[in-house]
Amino acid sequence: EDMLNVAAWEDKVTKQWCKFDNDRTEFEELVKWDPSMGSKCPPGTGCSNIMADVRFYPKGAAKAHFTAHNAKDPKETARWIDRINARYKKGLYPTKVIVYQGRLFSDGEELRKEF
Repeated sequence: EDMLNVAAWEDKVTKQWCKFDNDRTEFEELVKWDPSMGSKCPPGTGCSNIMADVRFYPKGAAKAHFTAHNAKDPKETARWIDRINARYKKGLYPTKVIVYQGRLFSDGEELRKEF
């Protein structure tokens, strides 16, 4: 969490953040991506924001695919890493891994320009 906050502050975020890990299965959203989609999320994958909070994030929060939760089984985790790595090497995994409103962003600055 400490490094997440430091990185967020470097990106000019004004809040402190608790780290939220995506479940490893949420990476399926990006595994199904292909270059023809550009900055759009793959349809039908549940590529979505973090749940809305009525007060602070009424439309939900952006979700970054940097770390994963529920990676307790080393063999299963290795399969996910190998699958992502193989697609990445072929150019079939997005370099933009922040999801918000059905779109992919490379960093907070790009996201802020749109929203």
